[in-house]
Amino acid sequence: MKLKGFILGIIGLFVVSFAAKATHIVGGALTYEHLGGSTYRLTFKMYRDCDPGNATFPNTLNIRVFQGGNTTTTPDFTIGIPFVQEDVLNPPIDTCAFDPGICVSQAIYSTVVNNFYPGTGGYHLMFPYCCRNWSLNNIPSGPPVYPGSSYNTYIPDNAQYLTNSSPLWVNFPPVFVCANQPLNFDHSATDPDGDSLSYKLYHPFEDDPVTWGPALPSGAAANWPSFGNVAYNAGYGPNSPLEPSAPANTLLIDPVTGLMNFSAGANPVIGQHVVGILVEEWRNGVLLNIVYRDFQFNVVNCPPPLIADIGPIDACNGNTITFDNNTSGGGTSWDWDFGDASPGSTQFEPSHTYAGNGPFTVTLIADPGSNCADTTVRTIEISSTTADFTYADSTCIDDPVSFNDASTTAVNGTVNQWSWDFGDGSPGSTLPNPSHTYTTGGNYTIQLIATSNLGCIDSIEYPMYVQDFPTVTV
Repeated sequence: MKLKGFILGIIGLFVVSFAAKATHIVGGALTYEHLGGSTYRLTFKMYRDCDPGNATFPNTLNIRVFQGGNTTTTPDFTIGIPFVQEDVLNPPIDTCAFDPGICVSQAIYSTVVNNFYPGTGGYHLMFPYCCRNWSLNNIPSGPPVYPGSSYNTYIPDNAQYLTNSSPLWVNFPPVFVCANQPLNFDHSATDPDGDSLSYKLYHPFEDDPVTWGPALPSGAAANWPSFGNVAYNAGYGPNSPLEPSAPANTLLIDPVTGLMNFSAGANPVIGQHVVGILVEEWRNGVLLNIVYRDFQFNVVNCPPPLIADIGPIDACNGNTITFDNNTSGGGTSWDWDFGDASPGSTQFEPSHTYAGNGPFTVTLIADPGSNCADTTVRTIEISSTTADFTYADSTCIDDPVSFNDASTTAVNGTVNQWSWDFGDGSPGSTLPNPSHTYTTGGNYTIQLIATSNLGCIDSIEYPMYVQDFPTVTV
């Protein structure tokens, strides 16, 4: 084979030399596209912590290729895939979350290979690599344990399937997930050939030498490669990779859609966890290929965002107002500005008395000066009642006098209570427009106390003269 002579042989030295320094690898995936004839594009995406001081991405990666039927640990040949580009994925974390400095780099390696003929048994493409991040929670990591990773995919025999491209992952895995919030992540793939796809969680691989098991896809001859599985810390497993001692399937992936979410009651542990997801490729009911991708899930604490809010305010001029603090999402400190010349307050629900009707701009800052701070502003006007009435200011005894309420309210509210005192010692009235008859002449003081539905009260007094009957002198 022409290709074999071109690309044989150097992977052993490369892997050993790079493994001594390559730390903080957090995942990857190996895929391919059939461009026609004997031409394929091979792509490997490698994910790594991008903290300063980490090992740089190598210029070339070497993919091991095993012809179907080769059950040794020695590949038939290797393919060098050059570095193409690096993308830094450093999404903003919720302002209320503690950001541990998460930053992930994606390196894309890709090449077009000609004269590539997957013959009898097809080609198994594999890439073992060292080392994973040393700060993982769910597997032993860090000195003296240096867990590696392995990725593989399969190209069926061209004699059985004239063309096939592997499934291609649609979205970059989530750089972080929140421990106390729902997870809804689309981990689906697309297939250029229109093959059916199904999804599963799997036990991520180590970088041990390849071993060979029974056939899986029908085009894979009598063998299918496998590597040693990573060792989980106590309580963790492939279906509960984010929470120890939890019921199975605390992390779920829909086998049809690839949508990933937490099961009810899941309580992911803060920290870093390796998770494996695979996609199976089916054609006419036959399993053609499996593409594996593992990734480090960074679980962070994301408190619910603060939403500062002030409750409705219906108040009267001159009365003391107690503000309702309706902030949601927690909060431990407060900064109030009442919108007048008075000092503000740091109480949860302060009281304040306004001297006028406004309008006043009231501001509340929840947790001022913190990353979670939130501000709300409300414009308020203070209601008031002005008592008034009309009447005939002089009358004669035994003539009924009509009193007519003329009270008003400012801003809002309506007058709904009246208290009349006719000044002659008789019972008053609670009618808005009462009538009263005086039986003795003289000067009287009429008082009205008007009250609105908001509780705003005002009073007014007017004088009145009642004429006695004249005295007839004979």
